[in-house]
Amino acid sequence: MKKKATLCLALSLALLLFAAGCSRDDDKTTGTNNDAAPNAPSDSTDENTGSDSDAAQPGEGSETAKDNMSTLRGLIGKADDELIKAFGEGEAVVEDALTTGRRYTMNLLGEDMPVHVALDKDGKVVSANAELPDSDEDRWNKALTDAFGDPETVDDRPQWIKDGMIYSIQKANDKLALMITGQSA
Repeated sequence: MKKKATLCLALSLALLLFAAGCSRDDDKTTGTNNDAAPNAPSDSTDENTGSDSDAAQPGEGSETAKDNMSTLRGLIGKADDELIKAFGEGEAVVEDALTTGRRYTMNLLGEDMPVHVALDKDGKVVSANAELPDSDEDRWNKALTDAFGDPETVDDRPQWIKDGMIYSIQKANDKLALMITGQSA
């Protein structure tokens, strides 16, 4: 029972953060910290070529959707600095001077999508949710089944459990989100 309650709490938190992220799309200043870290690469132009800096973003270059999913899975329970090391600063979500998450755009399940990684009060990664690019739930269920095998049904919803992680698709405001949370002990 404790396991189910913890899962429900984690999914509720992730869904709440997803819904909050959707409502903030028009307000880029509320709850975010856009200050670059002291050692973060700048958006400067290369003096020799005149081209923009070619610092890779998550999901670009040699990274694949499978690599990003695997890296996200491995970051659940890890510190924020490990998240930054893996994917860069992203867009910090700050509430009451506390970083509560980071936003990225990365390739998951073969497509680029916005991803919000939630942090707990100790700065540990507790979940990640990705705003799926369309509302074709059957398509995304198939993609997850292809990636992780047949789902289990919990509360009449499919969820995929693999390597201690729970993957599920949640609906909010006619949008779909892929939720990634750790399985509670």
